[in-house]
Amino acid sequence: MEFKLSKVAGRKTWHVVWYDGVATRRVSARTADRRKAEIFLADFSKGYGESSSTGEEISIRQIVSLYVEFKVKHEDADETFRKRVRTAWIALEPMFGALHPSELRPRMTKDFILSRKALGYAETTAARDIQALKAALSWAHSQELVLTGSVLNPPKVKRVTRDRFLDEAEIQRLLMGAEKAQPYLRLFVHLALKTAARHAAILQLKWDRVDFAQGVVDLKNPLLKGRRKGRATIPMGESLRDLLLEAKKHATTPYVIEVNGHPTPNVLKAVRKLGKKLGIPGLTPHVLRHTAATHMMRHGASIWDVAKFLAHSSVSTTEKVYAHHRPEYLKGASDILDKLG
Repeated sequence: MEFKLSKVAGRKTWHVVWYDGVATRRVSARTADRRKAEIFLADFSKGYGESSSTGEEISIRQIVSLYVEFKVKHEDADETFRKRVRTAWIALEPMFGALHPSELRPRMTKDFILSRKALGYAETTAARDIQALKAALSWAHSQELVLTGSVLNPPKVKRVTRDRFLDEAEIQRLLMGAEKAQPYLRLFVHLALKTAARHAAILQLKWDRVDFAQGVVDLKNPLLKGRRKGRATIPMGESLRDLLLEAKKHATTPYVIEVNGHPTPNVLKAVRKLGKKLGIPGLTPHVLRHTAATHMMRHGASIWDVAKFLAHSSVSTTEKVYAHHRPEYLKGASDILDKLG
């Protein structure tokens, strides 16, 4: 099978084009630069695999492999993303690996979830695995690797939320303990508590999005396309500004959080270890985000400001999770009922 670069009418970007024995296919190289497009062509041709070269439809195993490779190389996906897909694929491969997209049937969602539950896994975990597969298939459809979208629809499973956040004493203990931690971990803890940002957003933050002149930190990664969890532009407080200025002096990479001259893909283990050392049970990056949001609410920040900080798509999401932490929550209604009798 021959792959070649071509331009599509009305588009500036290069595309990889080939004929698979049934129809002419194409996939965007996501660049208008010829040299970069040639690199993409070489990677794509190699990754497409031997079975596709015979004219067969691309397998789901190949799709997942190409999907991960594309996200890492062209959208700056981090190790957390790779680990999530890899973990899901361990569960998915026995049932789906050798299949072609045209062989998928809606009932396979239920069959897969039932098989995983029989092995002792939670329904939420199995549904999340299906969601990961659906994302890979949707990507393949958008790149015209397959003709139809995914017929797999993960069920909506009610998740149990854990209302774990640090109290004032734990926050102070953490900040004092972080002073003795490695510089990257100390900076991560402060960024998490002072921006309420998601774990991945902090690790993907680069210095070109830290604007000292305007006093803001832009958590939005321009390389990430499509529908994703929101990321905000956060005002930079004085203490955070001082920490970032000091860190910038010693920076050796474009990334704000770096370890030994390299960006770090994950700090989950380090954060957990720090929490255990300081006697703060259940400490994770998400707990730091949850703590920051809860702290803002408990000290009178408006629900609208908190929603913007958290980059929630709707203020109703913020209200559902955090409204009960406001000091005046339902107080007006309670006062009315208190006057009865």
